[in-house]
Amino acid sequence: MRPSYRPQPAPPPPPSLVQQWLPRALLVAVLATAAYFVWGWLSPALGFKRVGPKPSDGNKVLVLLHGYGASGDDLVSLAEQLSAASPDVTFLVPAGPHRVNVTGRAWLPPMVPSEYTTRLPAEVENTSQRVWEVIDYARKKGAECGDIYVGGFSQGGWMAAEVALRGPADCALGGVIVMSGGGVHMDHSPVTGHPRMRVLVTHGKQDSIVALPKGRATAQLFAAGGHDVQWLEFEGPHGIPTAVREAIPGFLRGETVGLVVTAEP
Repeated sequence: MRPSYRPQPAPPPPPSLVQQWLPRALLVAVLATAAYFVWGWLSPALGFKRVGPKPSDGNKVLVLLHGYGASGDDLVSLAEQLSAASPDVTFLVPAGPHRVNVTGRAWLPPMVPSEYTTRLPAEVENTSQRVWEVIDYARKKGAECGDIYVGGFSQGGWMAAEVALRGPADCALGGVIVMSGGGVHMDHSPVTGHPRMRVLVTHGKQDSIVALPKGRATAQLFAAGGHDVQWLEFEGPHGIPTAVREAIPGFLRGETVGLVVTAEP
């Protein structure tokens, strides 16, 4: 018998460049993303974005702290809007050191109420010192302490108050802006005896996140400590409305933009 001949199948075509490199590119992207998040978890320094000119002698600086769960650059758009009205002011927008979810940030780690008395003072102090590293960046570039303000929204407003009260003895900040925040801890924050600052506290009447009385209590606390306090109350919920956005540039220029708060007898 003659042997039968079976044609061999043609070899498959070689993979294209796309087929060769796509898996590698995806692997690199995954590793880069993982490295970014790990660095965010482990790095002690706060990343921040700058809007406006570089800090320098004679120019004011406003450090803006976002609210709980917002992205680290949540207040960049606010800084850009304020910069249009105050082109000589430097705005520094850091990201909170603690992650809430994939994109959200916070200034304090998650805690249950029972931990507040044991952990909260230390956590506030730790975060305050990290924000002061951002302030020190402005100082090293030539900004004077009296020209540096720190402000924030919601949890960031509360933290801004804490940061302003926890600076070194040789650097009294020019002021603090608390937007829809509140809850400064009287037992741990040295409000009395601190160098005099200008303080602006803003709050909405229909705020269901941070109750209006907390904002009022914060304003009164600073007034009792001998600071120059202004109170700006607005109709609306938890937020930063146009009235507040328009008031901040004037406040930074030294103007009176709200009701002057005096210490209660």
